[in-house]
Amino acid sequence: MDCWWVSPGGVIHRGATVNLVAIEPRPSQLRGGQERGLFGYMTRLSRRGHQVSLAYVEKGDYLPEYERNGVRSVQIDRSWIEDKRNLRQWAELGRASSNTCFEAADLIYVNQVFDLPVACLAKWRYRKKAFCHLQIPPMPYGLQHDLCRRRVA
Repeated sequence: MDCWWVSPGGVIHRGATVNLVAIEPRPSQLRGGQERGLFGYMTRLSRRGHQVSLAYVEKGDYLPEYERNGVRSVQIDRSWIEDKRNLRQWAELGRASSNTCFEAADLIYVNQVFDLPVACLAKWRYRKKAFCHLQIPPMPYGLQHDLCRRRVA
């Protein structure tokens, strides 16, 4: 099956592979349907020949399955800020967004609203495209999520 995609420069490619990084705080099948859905999407893309990486915060029981299916896993410090007054969390978020997996990616894939802050920072830092696939409507989580939701599109 042919693959069509648009590079950051706006060039349309046919038959090329995409280097994709997905963000998941804890890849575990015990958490719910979003995590199982992400696992299915990423492993299918990997089987089709795309280079897929998973940026995760905490280890979960899906990690060995991801790796067995050809998805590279990379641990990052954090994907969002819990306390906006905590400077250490901001530093961790900055470190996470500067991970080389984001620099190498053609596309950053976001599966849930909590992952928008690290995706937006990496998108801005490396001038990458981000795709936000929210399967449930986002709830109002405050200023950082409002700003990030506007910046992903």
